Amino acid sequence: MQSQPITYTASWSGLAPETAYLGRVAYAGTEALTYVRVESGAIPAPAATAPPVITGTPTAGQTLTASPGTWDQEGLKFSYQWFADGKALAGQTRATYKVSPSVAGKSITVVVTAKPATGPTGTATSEAVVIKLASTVTVSVKPPVLTSAQKAVVTVKVDSQAKAAPTGTVTVKVGADSFEVALDAAGTGRVELPAYAKGRYSVTATYAGDAANAAKASSPKYLYVSR
Repeated sequence: MQSQPITYTASWSGLAPETAYLGRVAYAGTEALTYVRVESGAIPAPAATAPPVITGTPTAGQTLTASPGTWDQEGLKFSYQWFADGKALAGQTRATYKVSPSVAGKSITVVVTAKPATGPTGTATSEAVVIKLASTVTVSVKPPVLTSAQKAVVTVKVDSQAKAAPTGTVTVKVGADSFEVALDAAGTGRVELPAYAKGRYSVTATYAGDAANAAKASSPKYLYVSR
């Protein structure tokens, strides 16, 4: 009778890393033994089970903070490197980064390196945040005092440190009414209001932001309708 090949699978656990073992395999019902040399392999590098996270307002002048993420090993020491559009930012190796105006419009990430007491290090990269320049929004109402037979004009000016004027739209709110106003090439928008009944009306403008400039709301001005 021709013999049939049989395949066995053996496994070991709890082995020390970077160590060679001699394993002995015994077979039930027979005195046969197999000796196997087992290499436990290198110490595994720590791996992130959840990536680092950047928190804070992503505008120039603000401070961003990086969490180290969650890792599959305990007792790790963490170091940080901030990047703008994939390029390392010189000297930015802390868990916090005060955003420079020079990175406006760029994608910011942080790479966290996890170092165990022994063995190789592991790294993990955060999701990117896009940096915008802080905006200022000013509102003027002319005339600020009028009668119900007259109409006022609201002018909105949006400024920032960007080379080009902010673009997009602002929402002008007068009392309970809202008006969408497009900005021109100088970052200015205007809207003529309808006539209003006697009373005092709060006037504010909220800028939606664009690729380089952050959203921002103005301080209120007031429209007074005397009669």
